[in-house]
Amino acid sequence: MWIIELKCVFESEKQCSEFLSCLMDGYVPLKFAYVGSAAHTHDLLASTEGYGAIVGSVKEEISALREGLLKIDCMVPFNVVELGPGNGRHTGAFIAELSSVLTFSKFELIDYSKTLVDLASQRLSDVYPNIEFNTSQADLEDYESNIEFGKGDDPNLILLFGNTLGNVESWKKSLQHLFDGMRSNDILFTSYAIYDPKVEPSVYLDGYRTSELRNAALEPLVMTGADTSSVEFVVSFNAEQSAIVGKATFLSETVISCSGKEVPQPTGSSVRCFLSRRFSPLVMKGAFESIGFELLAHVPSADQSISYLMAKKL
Repeated sequence: MWIIELKCVFESEKQCSEFLSCLMDGYVPLKFAYVGSAAHTHDLLASTEGYGAIVGSVKEEISALREGLLKIDCMVPFNVVELGPGNGRHTGAFIAELSSVLTFSKFELIDYSKTLVDLASQRLSDVYPNIEFNTSQADLEDYESNIEFGKGDDPNLILLFGNTLGNVESWKKSLQHLFDGMRSNDILFTSYAIYDPKVEPSVYLDGYRTSELRNAALEPLVMTGADTSSVEFVVSFNAEQSAIVGKATFLSETVISCSGKEVPQPTGSSVRCFLSRRFSPLVMKGAFESIGFELLAHVPSADQSISYLMAKKL
C-alpha cells in the first residue's frame, strides 16, 4: 500500500478540499492538472508538438479575429483578457500578431493556477517588456463567485483558447458564468474542438496518446500519493458525450492524501482524470445565441478540427 503525504501540493485548502471531494465521486476535474507542482508538468506538455495541434494555429486565430472585427468599431483600444494562458508560449505567439489587428491598452492574465499564471507572466514580460501584464486567479467553474474583467471605459476582448469550454465539467454553466461577468459590448474570442461523427475516433485520440499527456493527467494523483508504476492509464473516446476520456485504474491499494485527509483507492478502482468534449458547430452557435451573444465570426480551421468563434455580449 502506498501512503505518501506531500505538503502544499495545491495552492490553497479550498483546492485541496474540492479535489478530494471530486475524487470520492470518481473523477478529477482537469483544472487540477495545472495547479501547484502539476503546473510544471503541464509546462512540459504544452511545449510538445502534439499539444500544439490540440490548441490550434495562431495564424488561423488572427484571421478569424480579423473577420469578426470587421463587424464592429475596432478603432477604440481594448483591454485584452486571457482566461487560461497556460505557460504563456501560445499567448506570446498570439501577441506577436495581435498588434497588426487591433490596439490594446492592457493585457490581463487570469488562471485557476497561480503557479501557472505567474510562470506565464514572467515568460511574457521577458519577451514583451513594454507591455504590462496583470495577473489574477479565478475559477470558471466556481459558480458562486464573480469573474471580474478589465476595469475602465475600454471594452474587453476576452480570449479563451485551447478548447477550455470542452474541458470543464459543465460547459453550459461555465459559458453562462463567463457571460454574466462580461459587460455589454465586451467581446469573447474562443476556440473549441469540432466533433464530426464521420471521423474515426482514433483520429481524435492521436494527440492524447503521449507520455507527456499521461504524466500531466496523472500528476494530481501522483502529487497526492499515487505511484505511476501502480496506475494503468487509458485514453478512450465516448461517442455519447463526443469526448476523449482519460481514466486511471489503481493496480494496487493506494491512499490519496492531502492536508492530512485521506481517500483510500482500492485495487482495481478507477478515477476519470479528464474529459475533453468536442462540439458540433450548430450546438455551439445555438448555445451562444440563446444566452445573449451576437456571433461575429465562426470559422473552422483548415483541417476542420477546430473552430474559432467570436461573439459580442449584447
